[in-house]
Amino acid sequence: MPQPDVYWLRDLEGVRLAIMPRPRGGEWLADEVAGLHRLGVQTVVSLLEPREVSELDLGNEESLCGQARLQFLSFPIPDRGVQATPRRLPFWLLP
Repeated sequence: MPQPDVYWLRDLEGVRLAIMPRPRGGEWLADEVAGLHRLGVQTVVSLLEPREVSELDLGNEESLCGQARLQFLSFPIPDRGVQATPRRLPFWLLP
């Protein structure tokens, strides 16, 4: 079973931080989420906009993460744009 491409960045006092490309969608999404669980990922933060989630067939990502006991957070960031009202990152995402 293939593993998702996860790139671990650094340890932050007991917290591991990683980045990854968007998961494979559709019928492979469940395998991607299961792979994240096997790698020890506990929280998934999606930066995709709703339109991208739909286009990439990732609509079940949140529910699949829940089934795998992974916390799922959606924090959509527009491509090549700046938000009119800045949003504050959760405290655990700050450097």
